[in-house]
Amino acid sequence: MPDKRCCCGHPGCLIFEDEFNRPNSTHLGSNWLEDVGDSNIFNETLRLPAGARVICTVPHPERNATCYALVELKDIQEGDRYRLIVDYIDDEDDPLYDTYLFGEYVAGAGGVGILKVGSGVGNIVTYKHSVVSGHMGADDYLIVCRSQTGLYAAMSISTFAWACVGLAGFGAYEDRPWKAALENPGSSTVRFDNFEYWQHEHTNPNCPGCECDCEGWCVGKNLLLTFEAYDDCGCLDAATIALAWDVDRAADWVWNGAAELPHWECPEQFPKETYEFDLKCGATPEEWQLRIVKFTGACAEEPGWIHDGGQVYAYPSSYTCHPFSLTFGPFTCSWSCEPSGCYCTYYIVITEQP
Repeated sequence: MPDKRCCCGHPGCLIFEDEFNRPNSTHLGSNWLEDVGDSNIFNETLRLPAGARVICTVPHPERNATCYALVELKDIQEGDRYRLIVDYIDDEDDPLYDTYLFGEYVAGAGGVGILKVGSGVGNIVTYKHSVVSGHMGADDYLIVCRSQTGLYAAMSISTFAWACVGLAGFGAYEDRPWKAALENPGSSTVRFDNFEYWQHEHTNPNCPGCECDCEGWCVGKNLLLTFEAYDDCGCLDAATIALAWDVDRAADWVWNGAAELPHWECPEQFPKETYEFDLKCGATPEEWQLRIVKFTGACAEEPGWIHDGGQVYAYPSSYTCHPFSLTFGPFTCSWSCEPSGCYCTYYIVITEQP
């Protein structure tokens, strides 16, 4: 599995950071606006009471919504809720006023909680994706990455939530002073520390990117694998397998699917067989990898597939990101049959489910 893009960045990417290393005070500093509630600096952390929200007043310098934000969550207790906001517009004269995207962590009993991504307009929020999560102890961090079309949240235990929110999110995409914010939507006081707000690779290629996008385009959770088969394996042509994102293998970004399809040699008397594939997301589109989990017969042993340490896989021979489409192949195989032998050529194409 190729290494994924992670939280690394060039010094020129940083928009704003705050370690909150200053004396206790009800004044947060010149770069923060107490939008809701009465927050304060406490023990060199930012403390937000129930329902409070603070806005970082330093906007994205490129007036572009793509960004990467990180904040530490301190002294996590059961029931605590922490929300990291991006794409925030605080100009009351702007038609997008008080709209935003966010990642949120809700701490549960025994270190098991829920990681969410969502969108908000005023105090009305919509949760777009939630996954069971946890924390590594009293402290953790929350990351939110906003690509051109996707929203991604992550925590230290390699738990990810994401949603394809569209190019605009709420409307016009570029040329706005997009900001980040911190919020406590819960009923107990929480503390944040070491806030960072970065440019995304969309505006600076040296900067952090988001997981499992394709040149900035968000890849959905439900994909479709389709065979394009020719010659003597034509019975497989147009056969499909639904691939679903496997939340249990989120750290490896895997889509998996299986189906009973015709035997690749295509004689009608042969029983159907199980085909199963994993699609894995690498660091770049060229490193997307299609792995055979189950595909019996010699056809997977012949040209086109890579065999390495018991793994059988292929990289895409071509792709597009918008619309999303990965093509693997051509793959070829031959076998003995009357009168002069049989020959097969097939491709595998992966697209988003309609």
